[in-house]
Amino acid sequence: MTCDAGQTEWGYSGPAGPEYWGNLSDEYKLCSGGVEQSPIDISGYETSDGPAIAFEYGGRAVSARNTGHTVYLDFEQGNAISIEDRQYQLLGVHSHSPGEHRVDGESFAAELHLVHEDAEGNLAVIGLLFRLGEPSPLVQALLDTAPETGATAQLGSGVDAADFVPDQLDYYGYGGSLTTPPCTEGVRWIVIQSIGAVSPEQQVFDRTKPHVNVGTIGHVDHGKTTLTAAITRVLSEEGGANFRGMDEIDNAPEEKARGVTIAIAHVEYETGYRHYAHVDCPGHADYIKNMITGAAQMDGAVLVVSAPDGPMPQTREHILLARQVEVPFIIVALNKVDMMDDEELLELVELEVRELLSTYDFPGDDTPVVRVSGLKALEGDAEAMSGVRQLVQTMDDYIPQPARVTDRPFLMPIEDVFGIKGRGTVVTGRVERGQLNVGQEVEIIRSGDVRKTVATGLEMFHKLLDTTEAGDAVGVLLRGVDRDEVERGQVLVAPGSMRPYKKAEAEVYVLSQSEGGRHTPFFTGYKPQFYIRTSDITGEIALPDGVEMVMPGDNITMTVNLITPIAVEEGLRFAIREGGRTVGAGVFTRLLE
Repeated sequence: MTCDAGQTEWGYSGPAGPEYWGNLSDEYKLCSGGVEQSPIDISGYETSDGPAIAFEYGGRAVSARNTGHTVYLDFEQGNAISIEDRQYQLLGVHSHSPGEHRVDGESFAAELHLVHEDAEGNLAVIGLLFRLGEPSPLVQALLDTAPETGATAQLGSGVDAADFVPDQLDYYGYGGSLTTPPCTEGVRWIVIQSIGAVSPEQQVFDRTKPHVNVGTIGHVDHGKTTLTAAITRVLSEEGGANFRGMDEIDNAPEEKARGVTIAIAHVEYETGYRHYAHVDCPGHADYIKNMITGAAQMDGAVLVVSAPDGPMPQTREHILLARQVEVPFIIVALNKVDMMDDEELLELVELEVRELLSTYDFPGDDTPVVRVSGLKALEGDAEAMSGVRQLVQTMDDYIPQPARVTDRPFLMPIEDVFGIKGRGTVVTGRVERGQLNVGQEVEIIRSGDVRKTVATGLEMFHKLLDTTEAGDAVGVLLRGVDRDEVERGQVLVAPGSMRPYKKAEAEVYVLSQSEGGRHTPFFTGYKPQFYIRTSDITGEIALPDGVEMVMPGDNITMTVNLITPIAVEEGLRFAIREGGRTVGAGVFTRLLE
């Protein structure tokens, strides 16, 4: 639970993270040395038939505080519970999403804590657990009162303490602690047995762990989606994920019809130290465009290679694209190892993958290679599940925490657009830089013009946010914007920070034939497709004076004239494609008009 201790030096990651809390201060020693630390997995506990709880709630909430991790309602005097002739006054109510306690291994979508204190300073906390389902009026009461992050709002009428009294009073009782520093023990925990329901839209994203974007890349049918599902299966047993089957990840009709991943599928899960957003990128050759979008969102990639098949054409192309869009780290998942009995053949496949990575300037010799069987792990095989755990641990260890650009104006390339009945238009994408708060003005940079609007809501994985920041995969609800006014490839930016350009100078490397590029030269007037952030747009190339043609393998300075103006800037990288293959990669060096 969150309990304000007036301390700010502890955190949820890095050297101030939970494993170090006990070393940060003498006051925090219980965090590592305590014997009654909460939360716990309530496993094998009998439902209490006593002592009975008597609720004496009659007052209301007087203020709401938004700590950035939770909304905390403070209540006036006169609300209390009585247990065994001991009375505890209600101090406040706050929420956690996901829930903190587990029951017989089950994790929960959300948890409300009703915090009480007796005259001697002893704490009693009532925990209310929620599964995903219908909207919860209790959780909504907190959300409706939430001020901006870091602010406190004085409340009038509307939130009564009596609203939080559970209908059923059977509970699990145990002696525990505060769950954040100073981790004080002696807390009387009363976890109500009956489980409520909360809607996905009511889950407030709890930014208690650093956020990292990863994804699976690789050839079609090498097991990317199976492995993604296996990760959620394994982590769901530890409370770090909701299990997502392959059908749930491959959820678009055309994906199920063809049995391959086409659109980019987003999945979330947590380890002990991180929150991951995972994109499952397409392997089918027809859909490399979507993979470019997915790879551009990654802080690190898991390259899935089928051990029986070895590297294949899309394996090479995905590695090349990962290099072009600057995916900084790759981990190899050598999949389907249960189908390979020959250790020497496995080692040869591993060596081949390492050489391929080195070809595209990834550190092939030092890249971690983890042997897995996604399908066996999905089926519950203990050895295969251990391999998936090793893969996730390798992600924690090998992919460093990315440095986010938060001190520059907000920018989010638009990946998709949805019309939500009764709410308006939502655009989704990965925040490239900066921050955005609910209620702030933004601009949509379109083809040749700028559309002003306001961000009236923010969501990440169906959980509400007050603020989104660089690295988040987020949905932004826009005020007064019709569905047909905005499209994929446009960008959402801070007002006045960017304008569309049509013509720019660029430095370009043209892929050689051996790298999958053209086998013939091109000339001034060549009109390929340019993949810029989430957009793909035709552009005409003009070569410098004195240069008649460009050969595969050349580096060249050229002028690019796009058919319509879009949001570009100096230093922005792009890919050039023609006829279903990547033929070049470049960077804009000077904006012209």
